[in-house]
Amino acid sequence: MSELKFPLFIPLEQKKIMIFGAGKVAYRRINTLLLFHADITVVAPKVYRELESLIADNKIQWIPNSYPAHGIEEDAFLVLAATDDEAINEKIYKECKRLHILGNNAGNQKQCDFFFPAVVTTEDVSIGIAGDGTNHKKVREIAEKIRKERESNA
Repeated sequence: MSELKFPLFIPLEQKKIMIFGAGKVAYRRINTLLLFHADITVVAPKVYRELESLIADNKIQWIPNSYPAHGIEEDAFLVLAATDDEAINEKIYKECKRLHILGNNAGNQKQCDFFFPAVVTTEDVSIGIAGDGTNHKKVREIAEKIRKERESNA
C-alpha cells in the first residue's frame, strides 16, 4: 500500500534553504521555492545554464564549491540534496538528520523529510498537489488542469 503525504503549508519568506547541486532538478525546485520568497543558497562547482540569470539578478546565492568542502550551514531551515552523486546526496541527508534540519534527497524518496508538490498559485492562493510517489505524471496532469481552469476564469 502506498502512503499519501500530509500537505503542510508553511511560510518560507526569508528562511534559508540550501540546495546542493545545480542541474535540472535543482532548477525546477528553485523556481518553485522562489514563488515563496525563500532565501536560497546553491552549493555546486558549476551551475545549470538557466540558473546563471537568477544568480546575476541576485535572486539566489551561489557558492562555487561542493559537499563536503562546503557543509550544511546550521541556520538552514531545509536542505535539498540534488547532486548527480547518490552517495553524496545520502551523506547530505544524513547530516541533515544529525543537525535536525529538514532534508530531501531528490534521488531517494525514502530519504525525504518533505516532498515537493506540484504548485499552482494565484495572487492570494497557493495549491499544492502531491501523490503517493507512484505516478508523477498524474500529479502533473491534475496541476495542469487546475492551471488551465484558473486561466480560463481570469
